[in-house]
Amino acid sequence: MNKSQIAVGATISALGLVVGLQAGEMSRSDAAAAPEAPPDSTATIELTTQEGDLVRVQPSRLPPPGPKDFTEIAQRITAGRAPMTYLDEILASRGDHIARWVDRRHNPITVWVQRKPDVTDFLPDYPNLARDAFSIWSNAGIPVRFLFVDDSASAEVRLRWVERFPDTAAGKTFWARDLNWWIVGGDIEVALHSAVGETYDRDAVHAIALHEVGHLIGLDHSSSPGSIMAPRVHTLRLSPEDLRTAKLLYQLPPGLVRDTTR
Repeated sequence: MNKSQIAVGATISALGLVVGLQAGEMSRSDAAAAPEAPPDSTATIELTTQEGDLVRVQPSRLPPPGPKDFTEIAQRITAGRAPMTYLDEILASRGDHIARWVDRRHNPITVWVQRKPDVTDFLPDYPNLARDAFSIWSNAGIPVRFLFVDDSASAEVRLRWVERFPDTAAGKTFWARDLNWWIVGGDIEVALHSAVGETYDRDAVHAIALHEVGHLIGLDHSSSPGSIMAPRVHTLRLSPEDLRTAKLLYQLPPGLVRDTTR
């Protein structure tokens, strides 16, 4: 498939976005490439991102969460079980731990988006597409706001554009958390080409950014095909499940959310 054959418009019928955030201290060299997504005869393009995005563990000055009422937490989790949310899938992938940002409504997370990369087929409006992805999530009912800054060194989150990844990845997210599972920073990389040289169109770039920012705020994969966080994305917008899951995630404390003493 060449550039002219990649659909540009309102429909991306399948994006094989395979990303799973694994809790634990890793280096980038520890990552293993995801297996190639199975063929989909209806796909206009097929995107794959890295299986097991990387998490750094580092100290922070954030206060620990208060005492946990595991009974109340269990009630919230039960009320949000599938098909309402995919929180159970997130907990299963992280050993019953929640990772999220502290309330940042009044102290926005600073974000730097690369504006002039030396990347083939980069378009001037791509930074706006990335900023829009952050804005969509910040308006999803969670206590997180973003402030876009010009200085990459001082930003808590950085988004960069890359030509392609050596594996089948289309996007990668690396975030940092502290010992209490508060997320404290992150880096997102968005590829503009597949490993075989196909150029991603605007819809694909926006979908990749939405998916990766979802990981940045603490979400993991959903088995729901209508979710922007599905391994194979068939949508360009957040689903009701995405919204409910993000809201529920931010109603729970960071760290372990199940009583392991019983």
